[in-house]
Amino acid sequence: TPPVAGVSVEPQAGQLTLLGPQAALRTVLAGLTYRPLPGFVGLDALLLYADDLGHSGQGGAQTTSLEIPIEVLLNRYTAWLREHFSSEDLANEAMEAELWGEWATPAGDGDPNLAKYAAGAGPFEPLGAIHRVQVLPADDPANGFHLRFSLRQRQDDPLLEFAAEVTSDPDGTWSGGPEAVEIESTSDLGNGFARVVYRDRTAAREEMPRFGRVRLFMRSPGPE
Repeated sequence: TPPVAGVSVEPQAGQLTLLGPQAALRTVLAGLTYRPLPGFVGLDALLLYADDLGHSGQGGAQTTSLEIPIEVLLNRYTAWLREHFSSEDLANEAMEAELWGEWATPAGDGDPNLAKYAAGAGPFEPLGAIHRVQVLPADDPANGFHLRFSLRQRQDDPLLEFAAEVTSDPDGTWSGGPEAVEIESTSDLGNGFARVVYRDRTAAREEMPRFGRVRLFMRSPGPE
């Protein structure tokens, strides 16, 4: 927090003492930022203790304290899980495959949790057409009818990856990367989402139709 006029700071081991007028202290606390130690994940707490040092008017000297619990999560997906599932369920590894795992389908609709998270839905909400891959009109004949498709994608999680792939044989080998698929456009939808339009670099032919898909990956966070 930037220095505030009238407030003195006395750092000590494990605590920080701020002295100053009440209005100035409010300004300092309004800009308070919690930063966990690198690699820390779990529960922490911020303890605030206020003492008027005997300067209170009516009622004599006043003191008060407040403990604010803080939970440091591994990533946005973990926060999404904690928003929709109980701590008891998440602590039960036996329920991972069927309830809260990335590829679990607790709603029984065939759409896994990771797909619901990537689409901005809850685990028990059905995904509509707007959340799925949409095939767009192909290029005009002069350009060889290149397959074009789009997907609404979460953009606010650096660990979540979308991989567009194309093929002429859906039961065979799929190709991805910029050599096979280009990103034609990205349109910001707000709230951390965007619609991305992909274009197959290989032209489709009557005897060789083209197919496209988008795969999801959740990378593990790297070391601090």
